[in-house]
Amino acid sequence: MAALVEHTELYVDVDYRLFAMIDDSNDRRNAPPSPHELDQWVSSAPGYVVVENIDDAVVLGSDTRLETWDGPADFDPAGWDRSHVLEVVFESGILGFSSGTAGGIADAYRLPPGRRWSVRLAWRTEAPPAPDELPTASVLIQFSPA
Repeated sequence: MAALVEHTELYVDVDYRLFAMIDDSNDRRNAPPSPHELDQWVSSAPGYVVVENIDDAVVLGSDTRLETWDGPADFDPAGWDRSHVLEVVFESGILGFSSGTAGGIADAYRLPPGRRWSVRLAWRTEAPPAPDELPTASVLIQFSPA
């Protein structure tokens, strides 16, 4: 049975329905296509993952939990609107988030460098806290050795 090795939680802005998780080794010239161009909600390239809000509701940001596992991560799909697993190489292992015009977060999470990772992403749109506010999202990102 796999064990959870490390985790953190942070708030990530969602700007123009998108945010990206980018390894420090990626100079952003090797960006994946937008997920909607692929009829997906996630797209990736080496060191670069883009997540798109495909719900009708516009969200301003996401409460994001990142987890590193030493084997296949425990995951229960109940309670998530959608999930997707992909494989990505993160050369430096230093991950940051970019949210277009909303800015970003540098050095938000660290993985052992130079490895190929299985990355599970799960998304759930949360109800707005008040009638005059926009909803938010909960995002789970799980890393395990590929």
